[in-house]
Amino acid sequence: MDRVCDAGRVIGDLNERNSELRHQVEEIKAGSGPEAVAAAEKRAADLEAAVERLKSELQSSEGSNKELQKLLRVDRVELRLLKSKACTLSKKLEEAKAEAKAASKALTEEARLRPKKDKEAIETYKKSEGFELGLTRMGRVSYEYGYRIALCRFRVRHPGSEIEEDPFSHHPEDLEVDMPEDVPFNDRLEVPKK
Repeated sequence: MDRVCDAGRVIGDLNERNSELRHQVEEIKAGSGPEAVAAAEKRAADLEAAVERLKSELQSSEGSNKELQKLLRVDRVELRLLKSKACTLSKKLEEAKAEAKAASKALTEEARLRPKKDKEAIETYKKSEGFELGLTRMGRVSYEYGYRIALCRFRVRHPGSEIEEDPFSHHPEDLEVDMPEDVPFNDRLEVPKK
C-alpha cells in the first residue's frame, strides 16, 4: 500500500516538473526572436570551441597514452628480464650455499681425520731409511760430542796426564774385535746393518 502511495507521489512530482518545463519552453519560443537566436548562436559557438578544445586534448592524451603504452611494454620486458636474472642468481646462490655446506662438511671431516693422518705420516717417515740414517748420524755426533766433553773434563781434573789423541792408533785390546781394516767409501743413504 505504501508503495502505491509512493508511486502516486512520484508520478505527481514528475507531472508538475513536466508542466514547468513546458512552460519554460513556451516562454523561450514566445520571447524575443533575434535575441534568443543570437544567444543560441553564441552558446553554439562556445560549445563548438569547447568541442574543438576537447578534441585536441583527446588527441594529445591519445598520443601520450601511446607513448605510455610503449614505455609500459618496455618496462614489462625489462621486468621479465630482471625476474629471470633474479631467478638465475637465486639458483646460483642456492648452488653456492650447497657447495659451501659440502666444503664445510669436508673440512670438518678432514679436521677430524687430521690427527690420524698425521700419526700415519709420522710412522711412515720413521720407517724410512732417511730417518733411521739421521738417527744413526745423530747418535754418532752425540757420541763424538760426549767424547770431547769427557776428554775436556779429564784434562781439567788431571792436568798433568797425557792422552794420545790419534783416533787411528792401534790398541792391543782392540785387536780381538773382529773388524775389517779396510772399509770401502760409501756415500749412499743407507742405514748400517746391525
